[in-house]
Amino acid sequence: MKHMIFNKIRNGFMSSEKGDMTIMMAFLVTSLLIVSAFTVDIGAAYVKIAEAQNALDAAALAAGQLLPVSESDSSAIEEVYNTANSYLQKNGFNDFSEDDVCFSGSGGYYTSLTISTAATAKTYFSTIIGISQISSEKSASVGTYATGRVSGAVPFGIDANAFTFEQGYAVPKAGGGGGENGVFGYIALDGTSTNANAVKGWIANGFDGENYVGQILPLATGNMASAVKSAIPERINSCTHFEGDGGCNASHFVFGCPRVVIVPVYETIDTRTIRIIGFTAFILEGCTNQAEVYGTYVRANIPSIGGEAGGIDFGCYSICLID
Repeated sequence: MKHMIFNKIRNGFMSSEKGDMTIMMAFLVTSLLIVSAFTVDIGAAYVKIAEAQNALDAAALAAGQLLPVSESDSSAIEEVYNTANSYLQKNGFNDFSEDDVCFSGSGGYYTSLTISTAATAKTYFSTIIGISQISSEKSASVGTYATGRVSGAVPFGIDANAFTFEQGYAVPKAGGGGGENGVFGYIALDGTSTNANAVKGWIANGFDGENYVGQILPLATGNMASAVKSAIPERINSCTHFEGDGGCNASHFVFGCPRVVIVPVYETIDTRTIRIIGFTAFILEGCTNQAEVYGTYVRANIPSIGGEAGGIDFGCYSICLID
């Protein structure tokens, strides 16, 4: 009798234990399914959010190419918006608005911008636990910095003490001393060719090497008048932009146009040697019979070479993504 009672108790306990195990296994399986489903959705959302970041980076870099822009230039600002919107739409982001772009800068110019958007990924499996989407706020920022290394410069140098955005300048013959608007001279951009032959080619086509902030260079000698009087009009007449409005000028220009040149800004070491401390962009407008070149300084965004910052702002900028 006692043996029969013991067996019943033991069998009941074992049945209860099996029932508990069944419940626990069901709970574990359900939990694993939920975690797996959430993991799948998280992975898909990560891809979607990464795509959004890539799209924002591309849009910011494209829009940043238009910087700097004047705070009062509504058409230029609108072009920045349109450029950013175009890149985002190409990548499937159609909810862009002007409120998604934030500008910053100083001195009346916007020199950096941030584009923001909400990246949203729909879930498929996580809806069983009430999660229908996964969202993340993403942004990309670009800023300009004073360019420290360029290619294609022309050998017209300007003393930093004479530089101002409010006027153009004239370039007299090498050794001619000061012009009305400052002290200028022709620079041997390759560091060795101080005679007129090489310099004439640089006037016409730009220097095919690189120049950088801190570079010490000699001034060139010789009469460049004939080179100036032939090359400058040719460069001006080669402009094919804004045909209905006289071509590139200080109000609208295309970098890379023969009218738009990069000019080294320097400090004097001695009467025959200079040190480059920055670069400026210059719109060629003409030259006189005395081979004096005149035009207007502008702020321009130019391709970055080596990512070197110039430190001193003379109007030549490059852009980079800001972390």
